[in-house]
Amino acid sequence: MDALCLDMNCDFTYTESTATIATQNLDDSSLLTLTGTLLPNATTDNIWFGPIRCSEVSNDNTTITCQLDDTRVAGQWISQIMTVYGLTPNTISTTIDIPVITSAITPSTDVNYLGGTYMKIEGDSFGY
Repeated sequence: MDALCLDMNCDFTYTESTATIATQNLDDSSLLTLTGTLLPNATTDNIWFGPIRCSEVSNDNTTITCQLDDTRVAGQWISQIMTVYGLTPNTISTTIDIPVITSAITPSTDVNYLGGTYMKIEGDSFGY
């Protein structure tokens, strides 16, 4: 960890986190549930699901439930909790996979195979 010491005499104390995130679950309404041990207070911490922040709905020492602040983004994600002391350790072994969902492509016929045709792709989880 980088540090700046004016007199080259620095001290710091390393404190290992006792909290651990064990599981994650994301439902169809974008409600994320994290379970673990000694989880931090989510009202003062940042919960992230990939690039999306999650706002707390409920919290206790073993379960945090939060609502994604934006639409899902395609990818394979493991949730993270950022505290003032750094990332909360996790033992999550399985990612949550968010696929790109394509609902329409127009035009669907008469596309110039040499290029030059503008196409519109509609769907979900494309990201920003």
